[in-house]
Amino acid sequence: MKKILTIIVLSLCFIIPSQADDIRDFQIEGISTGDSALDFFSEKEIKRNTRDAGYKKGMKAKFIQVENEKFPFFETYDYVDYNYKTNDKKYIIHAIQGAIDYHGKPISECKKKLKEIFSELSSMFPNMNVARIRTENSKSKPGRINTWGGFFSKSGNITLGCNEFTKGTQKNFLDVSIRTKEFNDFLRNAY
Repeated sequence: MKKILTIIVLSLCFIIPSQADDIRDFQIEGISTGDSALDFFSEKEIKRNTRDAGYKKGMKAKFIQVENEKFPFFETYDYVDYNYKTNDKKYIIHAIQGAIDYHGKPISECKKKLKEIFSELSSMFPNMNVARIRTENSKSKPGRINTWGGFFSKSGNITLGCNEFTKGTQKNFLDVSIRTKEFNDFLRNAY
């Protein structure tokens, strides 16, 4: 019996704590996936800010999008959007996105903030698969340049990017998104 107890104690001493790889460990304005939107917003606010996300016509939407702008408790982001499952009375969040408006500001400020957030995430999630920051011209939206990076795990992903518009009237912005695997799977067929 003493040998078994000694083996158990010694084996516990050699266990190395794993680093975080669960997207729920990252928050946007104190909110993350798995949280109930009711912990942050009233049901009336949720329903009032529900928007058409543009999912395929004829496809029964599995998720509902809510867009919130400038709530008093927002400290970092100008806008926070999130998605919950249709008919979920608990309003459990499966995706959340925070955006910072960079309209009228140099895009270099956006890219600087992007690098700061990316560095923070690299420290928080050293075991996740990483897409390093890179810049790409949008193929679907001419005049849009994306500088982005991301972190990917079994539970979902976190992506962040500066969106620069060289044509049209759209505003430049930085966005950070947290999405569950289930929501990502839904998005593959939603548009």
